[in-house]
Amino acid sequence: MVRRTRTAKRLGTRHDLNYFKRWSASRKWRLWLSVGLPLVLVVWLLAGVPGGDASSLSPGPMSHQHAFIGKKCETCHVWKVAGVRVASFRKVVTDEACLECHQAPAHKTTQPFTPACGSCHAEHTGSPDLKRVAAGNCVQCHQNGMGQFQPVSAFPAQHPEFTILRDGRRDPGTVAFNHALHLKNIQGPDGRVQLECSDCHRTAKDTGAKWEFASTQGTDASAKPHVNAGLMVPLTYERNCEACHRLQFDPRMQDAVPHKEPNVIHAFLVERYKNYLAANPGAWRTREPVGRLIPASESSAAASTPEQWLGKQVHFAEQLLWRKTCKECHQIDYGSAPSSEAPKIAAAKLTTVWMPHARFQHEAHAALNCTSCHTKTAASRDTADVLVPSIKTCAQCHSVSFQSESHAETGCFECHQYHDWSKRTPFKGTKSIDQLTGK
Repeated sequence: MVRRTRTAKRLGTRHDLNYFKRWSASRKWRLWLSVGLPLVLVVWLLAGVPGGDASSLSPGPMSHQHAFIGKKCETCHVWKVAGVRVASFRKVVTDEACLECHQAPAHKTTQPFTPACGSCHAEHTGSPDLKRVAAGNCVQCHQNGMGQFQPVSAFPAQHPEFTILRDGRRDPGTVAFNHALHLKNIQGPDGRVQLECSDCHRTAKDTGAKWEFASTQGTDASAKPHVNAGLMVPLTYERNCEACHRLQFDPRMQDAVPHKEPNVIHAFLVERYKNYLAANPGAWRTREPVGRLIPASESSAAASTPEQWLGKQVHFAEQLLWRKTCKECHQIDYGSAPSSEAPKIAAAKLTTVWMPHARFQHEAHAALNCTSCHTKTAASRDTADVLVPSIKTCAQCHSVSFQSESHAETGCFECHQYHDWSKRTPFKGTKSIDQLTGK
């Protein structure tokens, strides 16, 4: 019996070395699927483009501000040279395309570089609001400090204390006011009252509501709020003070002098005493009661003529106002003559914006009572006290917790803006509704 030897070489001769050159049925199907399916997908994606719908090509959802042009990619993704369209599509949106619809004033002349619009306002990321700029865009410059600003890299841990508190500044206002006294149970126009912060401080949205202790002249909310509508409107004497602090000058007169310049007050007094004398012709012969005199003022001797009586009445009333009534709140300069009839009254200088480089919305914090943030108000007796809350107060809510993700927004955009809107200029739109929506 002959025994056959099976070697690998002998077994290898049984295989067809040209098997890969033959097209089997299964191989043909695999080829058609690998080529056909991608081709069908591309055709499906491009099917709506000729009709103006390129939304299928979008890498992600649009923000709600731009959702109405979601099917018109070429509105933003356009290539232009010297203002002339040279191509219908470009992956990166240029600043020129953004500025066709949006005005964007510059930031600071000292900034190291000017970022592209799309680097901060990133579209197709799922963010519903393009104003929610990532903090990293701001930190790339401000982490090293810029000019007058302190370094900042995160809020609140790596954010410096507010400048006005860090530098120990004082309120430059010249109107004397005692918060501690006014927050106690005090005498009001119709008896004793307990004042609240909102009796004097309100935002622009609330000025139209009834003011509990406002005079009839002060209820029209005529004071213009600051450009930052979230701040409190500036205080006015007519609306916030007159109901309790009327500028009365003579018990014989029902009305009070206007809260105006000394020359206006002088003219008002002359007119009122002329009218009084016309209604009471013999009044000029009456000797003035001692109780109405101002200490160290002239004698109360009867006047010799109606004109002399008129001059004395105006003089007495002005001395009462300058040296007692107005002096309660205002800084008065009598000049070289102590008995000057028209002293200089220092401008009020009421500060309405304590943080010019930041924004704040009182409406967003309406659930809080005022003194929970302005903690020093109830004990403040000095006009120069700055009652702005510390950054530690803000951090109680706006702080990332390591134990919990529950916290208020801590992004830079919440309080700061990149664009300097004070340099805003008139903007003229050039697009039609059909151009934007593709109708």
